[in-house]
Amino acid sequence: MRRLVAIVLLSCSSGPPQTKTQAAITYHIKFTGEPTQTTTAIFPMPTDVTNDTLMSSLQASEDGGQVKWFMTMYGNGIGIVGMGTVSADLKVAALEGFPSGEGAPDASLSLHVSDGGPEAYYIDVQRPGLGLTNVEFEYTATRDCGPGCGGKRSWTFSGETSPGEEPVSMTYVEEN
Repeated sequence: MRRLVAIVLLSCSSGPPQTKTQAAITYHIKFTGEPTQTTTAIFPMPTDVTNDTLMSSLQASEDGGQVKWFMTMYGNGIGIVGMGTVSADLKVAALEGFPSGEGAPDASLSLHVSDGGPEAYYIDVQRPGLGLTNVEFEYTATRDCGPGCGGKRSWTFSGETSPGEEPVSMTYVEEN
């Protein structure tokens, strides 16, 4: 019986899920527009190490939807284009390349409102007409490098936006 317990304890102590230079990443963008009209929604994109992974692997989830890179007057953004509901998601368990640290990963976003706080960003919806478009956004970077080591930075938004570049107040969370 003691041997079995020792083996179980060894298999449970395989080390932290991430190193001090890694982070778990969640990136989610979505809009719900008119089913017969093409809508483009441009969201903030990571300006940290996540950007390269995002650019090489983010795909729209709906038929006919596309992910595109846009340059706006407020900086570069990631857009999804399509009719009806279109979304794109990226989840990575341990993305390498963040600056080494014991707290929250050094995560950051584009399209920041220059005189706003850490929650103020632009979302740009382009569509015919003046109606509102429901959008969702999340960027979360979490480091879990063992006891007393880790943290999280997260921005989320869910709500309606008008056509054009609109500043929104996202829910911002920073934990160390």
